[in-house]
Amino acid sequence: MSLTSQLNSYKKYSSGDNDRLSSNRRLIASDWSTNQSNQRASSSRQKSRPFRRQRETGAELSELNYKLCQFKIQPSRLTPDPYYYYSTQNEAPCKTCLPVSRKDDFETTNKRTKNRFNEQNIMAVGIRDCLHVHTTDVAAKYGWWSIFRYFPLLTFCCTRRSFNYEQCEQRSVLTRSVVQEAVLHTSKLKFRSDEKKEDITKIIRAESRRAHVLLRNMAARNWNFIVQLCGTTLFFLLRIFLKSVQIDRRQVAQLKQSAKKGKSLIFLPTHRSHLDYVLIPFVLWCHDIKLPVIAAGDNLNLPILGTIIKWLGAFFIRRTLDGKPEKSTSKTPTTNSNDGLPKDYTYRALLHSYVHHVLEQRNNLLVFVEGGRSRCGKPIRPKSGILSVMVDLYASGMIDNCEIVPVGISYERIPEGVFVDEQMGKPKTRESLSSVVRGIWNVLSSYQGSARVDFAPSFTLGDYIATAKGPQCRHNAIQKIDTYNSNTSLVSLVGDSLQGDEAAAYRQLVRGLATHSLYSAYRSASLMATQCVAFMLMTSWRQGVTMETASRDLSRLRKELIERGASLGFTGRSRDVLEYAVEMLGSQNVIRGDAMTTTNNNHCELMVRRSKPSIITLNYYASAITPYFAVESVIAACVCVECKIDPSLAMALYHRPNQPSISREVLTLSCRFLYELMAHEIPALLPPCINWESAVHDSLSKLCTQGVFTLQSQKQPMTMCERETLECYRPDDQGLVMNNDYNEDSRDESIFDFRIVANIHNASSIERLLFLYRIIAPCIESYTMTARYLIKHVKGSITDDQLLIDLQKLANQRLDNSQLQWPESCLHSLFKNSIQYFIKERLIESYRDSTGQMYICTTPSSENLKEYVKKLEKYIL
Repeated sequence: MSLTSQLNSYKKYSSGDNDRLSSNRRLIASDWSTNQSNQRASSSRQKSRPFRRQRETGAELSELNYKLCQFKIQPSRLTPDPYYYYSTQNEAPCKTCLPVSRKDDFETTNKRTKNRFNEQNIMAVGIRDCLHVHTTDVAAKYGWWSIFRYFPLLTFCCTRRSFNYEQCEQRSVLTRSVVQEAVLHTSKLKFRSDEKKEDITKIIRAESRRAHVLLRNMAARNWNFIVQLCGTTLFFLLRIFLKSVQIDRRQVAQLKQSAKKGKSLIFLPTHRSHLDYVLIPFVLWCHDIKLPVIAAGDNLNLPILGTIIKWLGAFFIRRTLDGKPEKSTSKTPTTNSNDGLPKDYTYRALLHSYVHHVLEQRNNLLVFVEGGRSRCGKPIRPKSGILSVMVDLYASGMIDNCEIVPVGISYERIPEGVFVDEQMGKPKTRESLSSVVRGIWNVLSSYQGSARVDFAPSFTLGDYIATAKGPQCRHNAIQKIDTYNSNTSLVSLVGDSLQGDEAAAYRQLVRGLATHSLYSAYRSASLMATQCVAFMLMTSWRQGVTMETASRDLSRLRKELIERGASLGFTGRSRDVLEYAVEMLGSQNVIRGDAMTTTNNNHCELMVRRSKPSIITLNYYASAITPYFAVESVIAACVCVECKIDPSLAMALYHRPNQPSISREVLTLSCRFLYELMAHEIPALLPPCINWESAVHDSLSKLCTQGVFTLQSQKQPMTMCERETLECYRPDDQGLVMNNDYNEDSRDESIFDFRIVANIHNASSIERLLFLYRIIAPCIESYTMTARYLIKHVKGSITDDQLLIDLQKLANQRLDNSQLQWPESCLHSLFKNSIQYFIKERLIESYRDSTGQMYICTTPSSENLKEYVKKLEKYIL
């Protein structure tokens, strides 16, 4: 029954007249019968079954109808609930990188299941709460008058499907040729570096015993009884601190269809919390899908806890695949930050062989491509270790094709916190059994709201590799990678099978797969109410706002996010959503009152609490929405600098006689400087198949449609400054380089191009520019602060740890003295990313000593760093 008919029926019989009670009963019975017929195979027999229930009085039935309509319309005004809905965005894989997966797995499936996923059957394709079991579902399977009706939760847990998890035979892994060659190769290296010159056979035996111990500590031991017991326990524990675990029924239906094909499913989720290890297997367990083998960090291999995790199907891997640095490492400065770390060929071969064994048994696999949890809420640069093993195995013909499933996980509130202490510069605390117990107790004794698990459209590994090696591939060297030797591993051995361009192309292929998967995972993750409200608090509502204005701005943001392809994890009136999100963020982060005034003596009801923990918390939640506006913020900053516009001086802009303009080509050229900075700060900003120039042009078109800029219909001559910028610099693979063919006589030649006009006489356009500039401003200020400190205070070499400590002290001091324009620019993650970016751009150099400690050296590159600071300072308004 459609929502319109429900509303009309509610208006008719909401008065509670007794003469309409029979029609009410028929309406409810028809709804129940329709829902049950869609879920049972024998629909003809079940439709005739009468709806058996006790008689209700007129008041009870009227109250039931009222609650039903309120559930379908909006959340409650007093206690608004974040009801979720299914977004029709991103229903198919990328059409550029994955044409085969898009055509076969989605277009054909949608045609075949068109009648199944229609508007009338919304109960079958809507959002489901995994922590809630309908009594009617249990009764439909076991009968209404059976004992199972009175224990639906326990019945649901006990009837989950059990799978046969084959145990890993260590002999089958250790006897593979890859492991044997790696053991022999490592033994030879140890024999050459051994001063005592022991017998080579003893070294080989010792290395073989070491490989046996490594595999024993790594391998998982799946126990089906423990899986069922922990699943039942989690079903009741999660209900204590989580309101709901939401999933999309249509996504799960697509996932089941992929599982029926007999291929291994490779889940690549986002990683923000330790609860990620729990939610994905729990959701799969609830829907009778085979649980994956989980690649977990060795920091969780704790007493008792590590054994339980192994019984649940997790295997432990190192954070770094290589061992300790060699003592003979030279202190010569190099640009390679990994210099001095020897390769542990035995461990790499064991990991390669074990992943081969897991996929050969057609088991599912879960890998956190980011490696660790995100400390800032934004994507982390992906780690491609296990993905490179999978690519190598498939290209070598050792495994069959497998399905890649990016997964987005969203929380209204992060269970273990948002790493406030680490962002303030305090050292990271190592996990221990006592800290895990305290963390579990703190989580169980608090309320964390709702969680959402979204499965992005899957694609096959073979489809991605075939497309990357096709004629449309940008890197021609990838096309040269045809077939690898099945007895040689690119991961476990020295890597002599590929050299030069082929090795670079192979790394680019794996890196592109990791980036594309991470991009799909973050874009599929639903945006929660707390994230949207925190984003507005850090941008438009920083100085305070009234509830009426905030509700209007939140409605505008919701509409804009949906237009950009985002999936929202909430619905209802913006006022109710706002009150709910403010309550979830807490009074320690957001000040709410009726008699507050801003610095401009304006009345406000919401304001950000000006403390460093509050800024860090709100910035963490707001970072989830930053990628949707990052490219536009780059354009806004470049226009403000090139056209000399300060959005904060709105009254001065009104009195300018002419509206400033800039050439479109010059604007695109100048955007590359800031875009590379934002692409480093947000690794999954764009998928590898999209060029940054096309992204800038698309974002520029959006801003022109919104009325912020105006694109002139006819080409106009460039100014002298624009022509010098265009002619003196040309885009290159390494950045913007000087053009030596530039001639002074070329100034006389006229160059025509379309011009972008900034509508500074419009108040909404200026407000939009200021909104977009606030997104990128903290990053610019943090990178500038790091570069200035390196030029002024670092002479020679300094350890990276000491440099981060000094930068944090300087930022805290400037924050206490109110010398920072943007308080969130003092985050530890921004300083760490800025150092990595300067090393990548060769503005500073790094090397490692004999203990593996990294040193930063600025003396050889100080002039390049000074020029970079001058460019970056222009964007500080």
